[in-house]
This record gives sequence, C-alpha cells and structure tokens, in this order.
Amino acid sequence: MVARIAAILRPHLEGKRPERIAQVAVEIADAVAPCGVTLQARQARLGQVGRTGELPDRIFALMMDGAPRTVAEICSVLATDGVTRKQVYNGLGYLIRRHEIERLGHARYQAQRQASGPVEAAA
Repeated sequence: MVARIAAILRPHLEGKRPERIAQVAVEIADAVAPCGVTLQARQARLGQVGRTGELPDRIFALMMDGAPRTVAEICSVLATDGVTRKQVYNGLGYLIRRHEIERLGHARYQAQRQASGPVEAAA
C-alpha cells in the first residue's frame, strides 16, 4: 500500500523544494494518525521553526527515548542556551495540549509512546 501511495505522489513531488516535500510527508503522517502525531513525523519537524518556535521541538527531542524527565532535568540541559524555567513549562504545556507528551506527576513528563509506533491521544 505504501508503494502504491508513493507511486501516486512521486510525479507530483518531482522538482519541488526539499522543505516542501518534508512538509507534505508530515501532513500525510498526521492525516494517517489523526489522534496524535507519529514520532517519525515529529522528527521530520525538528529543525523547522514553527509559530511556537523551536523550543517544543527541542524539549520533545530530549524525551524521544521514552524515559520520564523532570522539569529540572530539562532545564539543566536547556539552561546553557539561556532558556528559562517558564519557557520550559510553556513548551511542556504546548506538547501536552498536542498529546505528544503526558504529565506523570509533579514536574515529571514522558513522551506518549516510544519510537516503535504512533502516538495515541489520551481521551
């Protein structure tokens, strides 16, 4: 099925900018997983600055191994770049609203699922 979809899309994407091809790939992945976002689609977004900036992408990249992280751990990694605790909390809030991470308890967060499959939204 993937090969058939690729064969259909290939003529439409030939000659397009690599950024546009990556954007189309992310849109397709999001359409296939409407309740959440696949980790592969999220990885495709890394490095692309959206309207929320790159901080949520950087926070999510820290959590991609599936291990729980505390706010203090995230802040210590990002503090070298001048990121404040408030900015980290704002980024975490954004990722929670997008159902990409979940809150485990006081100041502890984790990616919804490990890199083996799509992220499913909490009801």
